[in-house]
Amino acid sequence: MALWKQNYPEWRRRARHSAAGFPYTPSVTSALEVPEEERRAVYQAAWGAGGFTFLSGTFCDLVLSEEANKTAADFVRSKIDEIVRDPQVADMLKPWDFPIGTKRMPLDTNYYETFNRPNVTLVDLRRTP
Repeated sequence: MALWKQNYPEWRRRARHSAAGFPYTPSVTSALEVPEEERRAVYQAAWGAGGFTFLSGTFCDLVLSEEANKTAADFVRSKIDEIVRDPQVADMLKPWDFPIGTKRMPLDTNYYETFNRPNVTLVDLRRTP
């Protein structure tokens, strides 16, 4: 937070001069052009950085190619499995019926960890309307 605040004018300048207002350097590399290990490392770095970095700063074809998008979706599903202790809850949280990035991804810190708390229950309205 302190880093963002001390560099706020620069972030605003970069956002004004970027595509869609995201102050990230867009990638020109396809997710399908790199080996799986390298792709996973890029996804992991973006996941750790948070924000819109995962979609805006990893690969250029995540929203253009179904196959490329699947690599990102598989990564996100694997992260949910790593974080959420209850496998049933993890399965409910995984994106399956839409391409990753076509619905807003959780950008909050520790979003998935919240579902490990004893006072939190996930209700799936599709299963229990």
